[in-house]
Amino acid sequence: MVDGLRLAALVGSKVCHEIVGPMTGILHGLELLKESDIGGRNAEALALLEQGLHKVAAKVDFLRGTFAPNEGEALISLSEARRLGEPLFASLKPDLAWRAPDISLPRTALRVFMNLLLLSADCLPRGGVVAVEAEESRVLEVRAVATGPRASLRAAVAGALHGDPTEGGVQADLVVPLMTLLLARQAGYTLLTRTAPERIELVLQTPGRA
Repeated sequence: MVDGLRLAALVGSKVCHEIVGPMTGILHGLELLKESDIGGRNAEALALLEQGLHKVAAKVDFLRGTFAPNEGEALISLSEARRLGEPLFASLKPDLAWRAPDISLPRTALRVFMNLLLLSADCLPRGGVVAVEAEESRVLEVRAVATGPRASLRAAVAGALHGDPTEGGVQADLVVPLMTLLLARQAGYTLLTRTAPERIELVLQTPGRA
């Protein structure tokens, strides 16, 4: 398992990677603003700037909620993931469908599930739907269900989620599953993956309160 310092470096790399794309759009918009206004290019530039800024804001807000250190273990509403997730998914290929009741769960559990949401979006490179589902009895189960054409979970990601060694060592693109596993293990939670044709379920199980 990767040590804490290595993981911190990988988290930094992942955050930077997520910001680079939208920031490139902002820079391109600025270049257009520097040019003449022939053909109404300023309008096009401003549209690029607005789009890029919205993407940056959504990603930073979501990643801050996902990677930020815990401040106690008070219960928090699952709807917090929806509040942060909807702006993020507005800039991604998959759509977000919220089918979960407004339940409360520990802050660490929310962070783990937000990581699963990020991973579920990566399972749908051609778009589709990520549905959030939850039910509680003796076990609280929260699921991110990705459905769409060629839905798939990379073997390296699945291995990282289950604590299996990865070929080629730990890479920056495995930050999210590694963080998810470490958080879940520390809190005593269970992570499950269920796969079927064009369907991937990423599941968090915690002790229920029923």
